Amino acid sequence: MTTVCTESMSKKGGKKAGAGAATDGEEIVIKYMQAQNRPFSVQNVVDALQKDNVKKAAVERALASLVEQNAVVCKEYGKSKIYLCCQSSIELPTD
Repeated sequence: MTTVCTESMSKKGGKKAGAGAATDGEEIVIKYMQAQNRPFSVQNVVDALQKDNVKKAAVERALASLVEQNAVVCKEYGKSKIYLCCQSSIELPTD
């Protein structure tokens, strides 16, 4: 019975570590989106960040959080969701 408690405690610790990783996931996602500066679906972002070992669930959570923070805009077309970087932070060149 003590092994069950130990296992459940280690699982809880894993979830806390995952919460910190979500913040890292947000940073990775927003940096990538700002660098590319084009519309993305969730799958586009997942495919591009596969090399950084970012999973689809983490990308979805990061995008949802970034939409709440107004760093990313989400447009829905039927079942599809398209994500764009907020363009208000981009400085326009002067002549």
